[in-house]
Amino acid sequence: LSAAGGIKVNRPEMDSGVVVLVAVVILVGLFSVQHYGTDRVGWLFAPIVLLWLLLIGGIGMYNLSRFGGSVLKAFSPIYVYRYLRNGRKKSWLSLGGILLSITGCLSGE
Repeated sequence: LSAAGGIKVNRPEMDSGVVVLVAVVILVGLFSVQHYGTDRVGWLFAPIVLLWLLLIGGIGMYNLSRFGGSVLKAFSPIYVYRYLRNGRKKSWLSLGGILLSITGCLSGE
């Protein structure tokens, strides 16, 4: 349901019933193919995941070539140290929010 809830982020005017309907359709679809076993379900989703990973990688390479490699400096631990030192408690709280949003636990409402 939280993955389908992302629809409302892009389309806030959409009714919540539509989001629930999309989630139900996804769940019914997954449960209906469950009896084939995880191997066959994995083969079904493997091309989708591969395409997604290739597109994400391609977009990343395009943006690196367009905007330069200076963005890679963000991986330097010194920036994390400065962020935590300058922001004090607020920076630690924001890291908790980032973790929750990555895991899908943070609700948009």
